[in-house]
Amino acid sequence: MLYRNYKMIHKNNVRSRLAGSASRIISYFKNEETLKLYKGTYAYLEDLSDYQLTYDKDKFQEFTGVFFSIESDELTNLYDSNLYDIKSLHKLYTTSNLEFELKDRISDSNMFYEIVSIDSSIGYLTIILKVIEWK
Repeated sequence: MLYRNYKMIHKNNVRSRLAGSASRIISYFKNEETLKLYKGTYAYLEDLSDYQLTYDKDKFQEFTGVFFSIESDELTNLYDSNLYDIKSLHKLYTTSNLEFELKDRISDSNMFYEIVSIDSSIGYLTIILKVIEWK
């Protein structure tokens, strides 16, 4: 006999409703510009006898999302330690199915960002980003 756990069904239903709601909100607020995800790869450098993280600006995947700026007084409330000394971070909400990793980078039309943290616990992704200079 198959028993159903109604608490789990209820949690999954709530999670899927939150994900659907997030999709609608993100599509309402989505940036007109295209966001790009650059995947980091490790390359072996023989002269240094070590692996180094590399990126190719010509290889990216496009996605949409919503950016919000996080002010310095809000940074002290983040669970990630040692972020309070950073002047500003950005929060990105997306429902993209891309596989984001901490080693990856993101860009909009004028700036590049490094991923500081990724949270996917609610049904959509919340990504904390730090502005970087990428030459």
